[in-house]
Amino acid sequence: MNRRLIRCALSLGLALLTLTPALAGAATPEDTVTALDAAWAKAYLGCDAKTWEGLLADDLTFIHMGGNMDDKAKQLAAVKMCNMASLKSQVTKATAYGPDTVVVLGNMQGGLKGSTFTFDLLYSRVYIRQGNAWKLVAHQSTGAPKPPAK
Repeated sequence: MNRRLIRCALSLGLALLTLTPALAGAATPEDTVTALDAAWAKAYLGCDAKTWEGLLADDLTFIHMGGNMDDKAKQLAAVKMCNMASLKSQVTKATAYGPDTVVVLGNMQGGLKGSTFTFDLLYSRVYIRQGNAWKLVAHQSTGAPKPPAK
């Protein structure tokens, strides 16, 4: 499938997910944000800066597992670099705190193109509803615990 078709499908899916709850059916905030979180990973892996820009709040704080901190502009630049070879992300828990805030916990593994560097991490993300759209306002990750030695 060509890249344009994939981007178009992702954009359409995100547009449908950001509709008001009444238009989106009976989806809970947790369900909606869990789907957006999956779209987040697909957009990053697909180098889809346009979709990413729509998912990120203007005042985003993004803290990497090593402690480096980025804002929206730095995250968009990272997506445009298109250096992800693989990325798997899974939400393990999503909790709504009122109608406009959802905290997501999950795990993510991946690797970079042209490198042996891989990562296995746990993350927490905070999404808020701004108007009719859910936006990622905060992300923090840490290395996943290593299995015990045998």
